[in-house]
Amino acid sequence: MRARRYTVVRYAVAATAALLSLATACGTSSHGSDRAAPSSHVAQQTPSAGSASSAPPSGSDSTDPADPADSTIAQITKLTQQFLDADNVATQTGDFTARDALTSDQCTWCTQKRQYIAKIYDGVGKIDGELFVDSTIKVSPDGPGKYAANINTTVSAYTETAGDGSIIDQAAAKPALLSLTWSNATGTWLIVYAAYTALG
Repeated sequence: MRARRYTVVRYAVAATAALLSLATACGTSSHGSDRAAPSSHVAQQTPSAGSASSAPPSGSDSTDPADPADSTIAQITKLTQQFLDADNVATQTGDFTARDALTSDQCTWCTQKRQYIAKIYDGVGKIDGELFVDSTIKVSPDGPGKYAANINTTVSAYTETAGDGSIIDQAAAKPALLSLTWSNATGTWLIVYAAYTALG
């Protein structure tokens, strides 16, 4: 009787152990499978601080600021056209107000032409034509605080008449080259040098 009880108990223990072993084996396999599957959280990595800082901020302006020399060239080009217009007014009327505001006493050609025109008008003469027309202006730096303006132009046909009605000079239209040097040594852009060459 004792031998049968022992046998039954031994079988019961063995069966229990087998069930526990099977349950353990199934649990290990399931957990291992979960570990093998990639985590969706890990796959969607957040950029590091270093990579984020290398990207330009949204809305930032990557355009370089305008070159100051370019704006000065534009300014000198405009002043040169103003001088040509003022010189034309002086030639037609003898009024040098606008022309004088753009020239320096250092500009010998400017002074000589002014004296020549003034002499005609002071003698109650006049000038018909002799204007700068169809001008092309090219400006470039010419040393510290200086810019050169090279002007390909045409001097219109003209007649210079003295006070007594006699002809002083006259000519047909002709191409010409006018070179100006602008300086802002006094804080204001003025013509300090000029050279005129008739090309025809």
